[in-house]
Amino acid sequence: MYAQIPDGTTGWVFTQLVQSDVDLQAVPVVEPQGVQLIKGRVLDLQGTPIQGVGFSILQGAANQPPTNRALTDSNGEFYSFMPLSASGGWTVVHDSIACKSNVWTDDSCSYYKEPYKGIVDPQSMVVTLPQIDILEFLWK
Repeated sequence: MYAQIPDGTTGWVFTQLVQSDVDLQAVPVVEPQGVQLIKGRVLDLQGTPIQGVGFSILQGAANQPPTNRALTDSNGEFYSFMPLSASGGWTVVHDSIACKSNVWTDDSCSYYKEPYKGIVDPQSMVVTLPQIDILEFLWK
């Protein structure tokens, strides 16, 4: 979510970290300017979106490579906003499942719902920026 605090400072905030009396789903979507986008989607075998699937987007194999993070929303989609200066190959790696994901029976992250005992396939993909196609992942 794009936010502005009273002193006029603006920036992006992970919506799940925000408490508000306003229905955040009703807030208009603002597309960021001056960035490039890596976009992906996670669906199950029946085409149901899987929310709460986490990805790291890494460049290179150094000890601490440049990294960005993304998490699928209720449509099973994730977005990673990259600086315009980012280029070359980046690896998008599945690395987590949030407790709020629709694959769990409850918020304890203890038990998968049937038939969701599975993995994300493929585990990773390499993209070259600028990316045009939506990355497709399957929950098996």
